[in-house]
Amino acid sequence: MFDPTDTAFFDPTPPQQRGPRPHLRFWVDTVPLPGKSAEEGRPVYKQVDMVTVTNPGSRDEVPLIAADKAKRDEYVAWAYRKWKATQEQPVDGTPLETVPFLNQAQVLELKGIGIHTLENLEHAPETAIQRMMGLRELKKKAAAYTAAAKDTALVTKLASELEQRDQTIELMKAQMEQMNARFEELSRKVGA
Repeated sequence: MFDPTDTAFFDPTPPQQRGPRPHLRFWVDTVPLPGKSAEEGRPVYKQVDMVTVTNPGSRDEVPLIAADKAKRDEYVAWAYRKWKATQEQPVDGTPLETVPFLNQAQVLELKGIGIHTLENLEHAPETAIQRMMGLRELKKKAAAYTAAAKDTALVTKLASELEQRDQTIELMKAQMEQMNARFEELSRKVGA
């Protein structure tokens, strides 16, 4: 079974393949997580390794999730292991570029000291705080932002539950009116 994290095993010789080899281009893409975003009340993303496979002589580029393609194709698995061996492990969380209180210079400075997500910023260690002026205030803002986002998520969830409850009540009222009308009709028939 293919394991992309197993970069200890890396054979420098590519596997045999019939026909010409496709051109492969690996990159990391940011994919939104709608369920997690709704739960947290803020945008949450996950980084996914992607590969574009272009067959010789073709202009068609098909972007695919690298791990999925590597499970089906030995050559892609070999190339993916090679690429993973030279890349930094992607991190999951909210990218700094999406945080409203950070400007571009701050984002670049934070990345320069190894902070790549809002969650990293919120939990920045003291050693990082000493390396960047104003980081302590940014850390406090990050904590306040995530707390406010969680509160907003809770309020949104409660509002949704209340709306659903109101719809249920309206449906029950309509059913009661129908039942009363039927009861009245049956009472008239029995009384006649």
